[in-house]
Amino acid sequence: MKKLLLLLFLIPNIVMAETWVCSYLMNGEIQTSTFKRLSDKKFLTMFGSKDKIYYEDDKSITLTHTDGYIGFSATILDKKHKKFITTDTTRVSKSGLKDSYTVYQWKGDCEVVE
Repeated sequence: MKKLLLLLFLIPNIVMAETWVCSYLMNGEIQTSTFKRLSDKKFLTMFGSKDKIYYEDDKSITLTHTDGYIGFSATILDKKHKKFITTDTTRVSKSGLKDSYTVYQWKGDCEVVE
């Protein structure tokens, strides 16, 4: 029994805690976004969304989030240079006749903590 417990403690955790704290300029002010790894499939963002890991390798992590037909966002976390870029598309209804989409983009530097 003791050997089994020792073996379990020696096996490294496959999903390590990882939080990206990223900063960018918006209207001349520094803003911060956080991305916390929940599992090998999801990150939690500071807005409470659970972004899916679309792709990951030793150089980058690509996250995606959809909100029905209303919006879509994609984030790339650059592991080597500790940078990020997020693009967000939001549906805006105009007078109920036609829909248009607004695209927002943020990019900046990150620090990985935990």
